Amino acid sequence: MIVNEKFMGMLSYKRYTSKQGKLERGTVVIGNRIIPGYPHIPRVWHLKRGIDNYFRDEEFYIEEKIDGYNVRFFYHNGSVFGLTRSGRIDPFTTEKAYELGLDEFFEKYPGYILCGEMIGNTPFTEPVKDYDVRFFVFDIMNEKNDFVMPEQRYSILDEFNLNPPTVFGLFNKRKYDEITEILLKLNKEGREGIVLKARNKRKQFKYVTANSDAEDMEMLFALFDMPTGFFNERLLRISFFYNEFGKLPGFKNIIKKASEKWKEFERTGKIQKTFRVFVRELETWKWLKENVLNSKYIKVEEEIFERKEFYEIVFKKRYLKTEKRLRLWLTGTPFTD
Repeated sequence: MIVNEKFMGMLSYKRYTSKQGKLERGTVVIGNRIIPGYPHIPRVWHLKRGIDNYFRDEEFYIEEKIDGYNVRFFYHNGSVFGLTRSGRIDPFTTEKAYELGLDEFFEKYPGYILCGEMIGNTPFTEPVKDYDVRFFVFDIMNEKNDFVMPEQRYSILDEFNLNPPTVFGLFNKRKYDEITEILLKLNKEGREGIVLKARNKRKQFKYVTANSDAEDMEMLFALFDMPTGFFNERLLRISFFYNEFGKLPGFKNIIKKASEKWKEFERTGKIQKTFRVFVRELETWKWLKENVLNSKYIKVEEEIFERKEFYEIVFKKRYLKTEKRLRLWLTGTPFTD
């Protein structure tokens, strides 16, 4: 499906809400220009066999997989704009483009697109105190909408002092033991995982750590508001990780966090999670709340603090479907499952 959109009442564009032929969901059309949606990266569940069967004798780079807010930046009529994964031109990421200093890059490469993950104080990631946001560029599309190869990307990013995810180096299947060491270190640190990218062609896959999957499962407290299969798939991936590497995450935190949230629910009647963003314009926050955050089953409640040059928004996402179920369960009312 293709829908007509207007950014902040000014810039008109078309957005693909589902895949159409070769054009991915999240594709945007502005005038005669097509900005492709970012394709999903294939995943493997068994790392060694994935490497052996997919890369065979090819060399590949390994980068850290960042767990953040997937965004794309592009240049149009003298300004840099940010896109969400779903293809909405987003005033929040557009504001951050200015703060990240992306103008210099786009002055030299106006037809390019920066694809990456934003972490820190975003609408979807854990709040931090040491910085506001950081942006890691995991892909660049050129003016023909082709992805540049890793070594060219590293060179371009270095030229403009932009960050790729951590690059661990160039590998092949004979270095599996070294790759395992990297992965187990990331797992121990609770990092998300790795992405393996062929050196000279568009060929890649991702692999996540067991501890990252276990951390995701701490959302058990909002069980009925998570996508179907969210927990089952992660349990299966953890079992595959254990089968290959003999490492099992601790599940105690999952139960502990859920229990704490359910006790909080008994006090407040709310199941919620706290986030924080900093914006220069209140219209930016209003757009985020109305177009990205609020939904039929997610309710957003915010506090707004006016600072010297920006607004600090501390907001809570309430998970309404889970609240409804817990309200019934905690009364001790019998029900048939």
